[in-house]
Amino acid sequence: MELLLSNIDARSALGGIGNTSFFALINQGKLKRVKIGRRTFVTVESVREVAQGAADPAARKS
Repeated sequence: MELLLSNIDARSALGGIGNTSFFALINQGKLKRVKIGRRTFVTVESVREVAQGAADPAARKS
């Protein structure tokens, strides 16, 4: 079971978004980062929440 994704894998899971959009989501606190040594990962749970929020029309702002 995978709990953490690399930046590349997380971007791919979010539809292949670019670096700017990816780091904007991190800065907004929508994606949770975890550092292990020099490496930085993103939690699978936070990627799922962002993906579900993007697919949920009620979560979008009018």
